[in-house]
Amino acid sequence: MLNEINDPVVIKLLHKNKLLFQLIKSELINSKIKDIVVDNNKVKDEIKKIFDKEKISNEEELKIWLNKNNIDNQDLTNQVSKALKLKIYCDENFSKKIESKFLEIKYSLDQVIYSLIRVKDPFKANELFLRLNEKEATFDDLARIYSEGNEKYTKGIVGPVSLSNVHPKLRELLLTAKPGKVCKPINIEGMSLIVKIEFLNNATLNDQNRELIIRELFESSINEESRIIMKEFVSKIS
Repeated sequence: MLNEINDPVVIKLLHKNKLLFQLIKSELINSKIKDIVVDNNKVKDEIKKIFDKEKISNEEELKIWLNKNNIDNQDLTNQVSKALKLKIYCDENFSKKIESKFLEIKYSLDQVIYSLIRVKDPFKANELFLRLNEKEATFDDLARIYSEGNEKYTKGIVGPVSLSNVHPKLRELLLTAKPGKVCKPINIEGMSLIVKIEFLNNATLNDQNRELIIRELFESSINEESRIIMKEFVSKIS
């Protein structure tokens, strides 16, 4: 279909209304998967999963659901079939890149909850650390009274947050510290930080993350290819 779009007026109209890129992307995906064949039984199984999830148990409920989603039975079959073809395409083209991509983005998947007290005065930080270490006071009380950051309003608790959003020096501490142990103050950008890890979820390459990564690889690839094609189309109206 992309080859049929050669009218500069049509191209300009699509581009003006921000529809050109999406059209190119959609047709490009269709061209990638057009020769992939899926088993009809797999399509039926996936449709059954949808019905089970939506609690559709009879024809009347199905009719209502289809109307609500502005589709008919054939549209549903086509959508499920396309999704299965797309999964096959992604597995064939990106599965070998999953592990390296996982290592690249692991910090964005790791989640951490930690307690934090921030003060400008390093001597005050040492004093508070000693009080915590000797169990003379609780972390949440000292955070509420002395911390100079927003964590004072949450009793010192920060998170859950992605490790990718944490300062590199603090991230290094969080990755090596023992959960529950109050760490000695560290200086970051003029502030002394006292930290205690509450919970660290180290991401693993499970099925969910594999699916997430392979989809990200596909989206990155198809978007880049679509942008190149769009530039060619836009050049026709320049």
